Amino acid sequence: MADAHRGDFLGCLDNNVTSTPHLDRIAEKGALFTNAFCTAPLCCPSRQAIVSGGYPSNTGCFTNLHQLPAHTPTFLSELVRAGYHTVLAGKSHMEIHAFNSDLTSRSHAEYMKTLGWNELYEISGSMLRTGIRCAYSEFLRDSGMLSEVLTYHRKWHYFMDSPSSGDPAYIVHPWPFDEHFDESRFVTDQAVNWLKQYSGSKPFFMQVGYYQPNHPRDPLPRFLEKYQNQKAPFPGGAQISVPEKYLASRTSYRAEISQIDEYAGEIFGLLEKKNMLDNTFFIYTSDHGCSLYERYGHPELFGGEAYANFFQAAVHVPLLAAGGGFNEKRKITALTETIDLGKTICELAGIESHRFDQGKSLIPLLSGKIDQHRNSIYSEMACDRMLFNGKYKLMRGDPLSDKRLLWKAAHLDRPVNITPSVIRLFDLKNDPYETCDLAGNYGYKNTLAEMNELMLQRISENTRAQPYLNRGEYRPVIV
Repeated sequence: MADAHRGDFLGCLDNNVTSTPHLDRIAEKGALFTNAFCTAPLCCPSRQAIVSGGYPSNTGCFTNLHQLPAHTPTFLSELVRAGYHTVLAGKSHMEIHAFNSDLTSRSHAEYMKTLGWNELYEISGSMLRTGIRCAYSEFLRDSGMLSEVLTYHRKWHYFMDSPSSGDPAYIVHPWPFDEHFDESRFVTDQAVNWLKQYSGSKPFFMQVGYYQPNHPRDPLPRFLEKYQNQKAPFPGGAQISVPEKYLASRTSYRAEISQIDEYAGEIFGLLEKKNMLDNTFFIYTSDHGCSLYERYGHPELFGGEAYANFFQAAVHVPLLAAGGGFNEKRKITALTETIDLGKTICELAGIESHRFDQGKSLIPLLSGKIDQHRNSIYSEMACDRMLFNGKYKLMRGDPLSDKRLLWKAAHLDRPVNITPSVIRLFDLKNDPYETCDLAGNYGYKNTLAEMNELMLQRISENTRAQPYLNRGEYRPVIV
């Protein structure tokens, strides 16, 4: 699972935007889902929805200041009950990452165990500089590199800094140290080392969580060189004017995707080398996407504003799957949500997910039994909602245009119980770049009403009732 890898930045889409030969080969070996969307366009609520199978409305996890309560039912816990060993290498974002958190502590391990994790090699992503301890920080400490890497990360301003200091997020400083000390390299090494020693004595589930290409300001030079003298086109050849000062971060974004591509290919290649792919299923996706300054040509900065909205760049994500004996060279256009992954994984393991899981297994699509999966895509974050039916997209709320002084950062402490700021309607068949808002167009009033009704239906369907507990025969007490 990458962080902020948008769905249209894949080489196999033939849009000349990004080189991803390893992910392309994985798609060739299995299936490429071209209409996959995140359940929430933000790290915590998206990842927590995948693990729990619950929409934010039901988990209560709407923003990055919410975390799953301990013992929340998850597909991981069902795997553990079925005899699987679960491993996390990299980012999970199940718990709020604040100052002085300790992801290496016994209490954190116990919390993660209640969610179904057996073994942890966890990173904190961009929060390393705030004082968080994690497997990566301890690796740097043991290597004598922690102080140098922290000094490097403090080149940039972080929104929790007081007073403000450092470069803005779009300034790129290529990684100056040996690749061995890079965070994504560390994550890959944990996964590869674990797989190399795997004996096959017990079935396993592994999540490899990268922080890149989120905040793409620290690329490895050898990947950056691939794009240094190339233009950075927009998907589909869209002609959008971007100020010169932002171009380096767009180039860096492409470089970091290529880095993750190579590392994902390394893991996939190891599974091939060990002859494990007949009964091992490999999935690649991202928690959400990322805007690259193309929202109406407005130069948004990398940060919460680059996602934390419902435009295509933020909600459309890559989804590739290969192995497990499924047919190769499949391009699946059906509408799918990342919340579907839990039930899919459980079905692959021959078990049922927990009864609260609101996803829909993708196995019928992968096996070719059906070619339609969902009638619509639903996504939510804080007070805002999105519905997409394959043609029209309804957005109730747009954090990018909401100027109400209600929060410090739209993606962190935005209230969940306020009225959405604005209603937008787009026809993505005829307007794939979402430049023409139809919500105020009288000719689309019936379409808007129909989409509102469909959204209400999805909200009603998504609302999870408490289980009915039969306590036996009802016998009134007569006094």
